[in-house]
Amino acid sequence: MVFICLMAAATKALSGKVNSDVRVMEVRSSTFKAAVYAHDVYIPIAPYVVSRAQALRNMEINLETYRTQVDLARQQVQRLRRAGRFELYGQEEYQFNTDVAYGPDGKFLAKYHKYNLYNEGQFDTPSNPEHAFFDTPFGRVGLATCFDILFREPIVSLVEEFNVTIIAFPTAWMDALPLLPAIGFHSSFARAHGVNLLAANIQLPLFKFDGSGLYAPDGARAFYYSKRMSPKLLVASMDVVRSPQGASSLTITPQQSVKHFFASRSSQLDEVFGVKKARGPIGDHSIADNNSTFESELFNDMYTFQALVGSSGKLQMCQGKLCCYIEYQIDTTTLNSVDEELFAFGAFDGLHTYDGNYYMQNCVLVKCADTKKKKSCGSLTTTASTVFTKISLRGEFQTKYVYPQVILSDDHDQLALTRPEAWTFDGKALETSASFSSTVLNAILLGRDYSRDKYW
Repeated sequence: MVFICLMAAATKALSGKVNSDVRVMEVRSSTFKAAVYAHDVYIPIAPYVVSRAQALRNMEINLETYRTQVDLARQQVQRLRRAGRFELYGQEEYQFNTDVAYGPDGKFLAKYHKYNLYNEGQFDTPSNPEHAFFDTPFGRVGLATCFDILFREPIVSLVEEFNVTIIAFPTAWMDALPLLPAIGFHSSFARAHGVNLLAANIQLPLFKFDGSGLYAPDGARAFYYSKRMSPKLLVASMDVVRSPQGASSLTITPQQSVKHFFASRSSQLDEVFGVKKARGPIGDHSIADNNSTFESELFNDMYTFQALVGSSGKLQMCQGKLCCYIEYQIDTTTLNSVDEELFAFGAFDGLHTYDGNYYMQNCVLVKCADTKKKKSCGSLTTTASTVFTKISLRGEFQTKYVYPQVILSDDHDQLALTRPEAWTFDGKALETSASFSSTVLNAILLGRDYSRDKYW
């Protein structure tokens, strides 16, 4: 995994597509450039504890690629200087999964030992979480790695306690649809906390490692998702964030009825973001018309679902102390409709215990893998052709940490993100814009209650 952060005066907007897999979103105002490299990383055949000499040989193979990509990135940013040879030194007998940061002059800036390991028996765990960061003219940069993003320490503390505005995030992230695709969840962290997150994932889609991006508080500036093994360098302009600006908390109390919720939507979002509600036919059924719930497994947890019926409607779904609400509209002129593709709206409130223990409260709109089987709702699928013109998704969460994402299925049946202006998030609710029209695969509000995590 290679992370590169570049500084440059940037006055021109980037627009259009680099190729069919890399999307660079148009940016009107930016003050620095950032880059990440989706690396088809060299991984030893047997990832076990090795000698120091072997570890250095493995690192050198990947560092050669790093040097090459720094030179390529330097061609796009005049003020970047390539550092010389990166020296590997020290005689410590611990083996950590480690991030290191160097400045434009090659000077060492910071290092971070990964705290939340994921099936990494070959690495040692630090006794305490480290909060590693360094200052730049375009913001304070904090270091975190992969599985760290699911937990409070150290990444949330970097933002909330140390005023980090840029997260440098090397990762080996396996897509876990529908809940945790790399481009979806990583971009949701940037939105929820109001920071820039620069995610460099390894590019091994054959093993489900896929999805790198440069994510801003209002959406992706550039991302790369491809079924091909080809590595890719991403460069895009980013706006400076002076201090973390997480989404505001426009709340709805449990005492408010669903009818009141949809009828009394605050105009505050309209004023702040210029959002206009999508116009279309009135929903052809109410919550009471579709009260048949079912359970289905998603990410090894049991969710309570309702199937979407008709081209528009409003649904409520509750589990535990969580209640979720959705209003949707579907473009009936598209070839496929909700009758040909099964979508379901669900809720989960509980402790996730598979490959980690962390408490979640989630509201999810998912496309089911099999149109005729409700039990497939929550299973892996990457294709969708139903066009949604409106999604209004909200939850009554017991946590302020809510991570929003909208995942699309593109013309090549690959995952994609919307343009930044396609939807807004206020801390509790996700609202698409009036012009929204996309083949949605999933729309998710993932709530994390860090205080209820359990460590065995």
